[in-house]
Amino acid sequence: MAIHEREYYSSELVASNFFQLLNSDKDDTLHKISEREIQFLKYCPTELTLKEIAQKMKVSTSTVQGYRNMLFDKLNLKTRQGLAIFAVRSGIVSFEDL
Repeated sequence: MAIHEREYYSSELVASNFFQLLNSDKDDTLHKISEREIQFLKYCPTELTLKEIAQKMKVSTSTVQGYRNMLFDKLNLKTRQGLAIFAVRSGIVSFEDL
């Protein structure tokens, strides 16, 4: 159909480029995150406290708080719930892991 018939243009190529852009943004974001921060993200959707996460990661509570704060900055988020949602959406954590 022509643009004048639908009043908008839709193309698989445009949609494909859009989704590639979304995925590249996700990949760029994941490249900014350290392995230890990813490990911390895996615990975010759990009921564990920061102290319990620190024990599991074998680091101090302040180190875990540092991971959390760095992720807040890198991902422009404000809460642990936001980190948990990011972890699930980005595939770091799957529903089977929960």
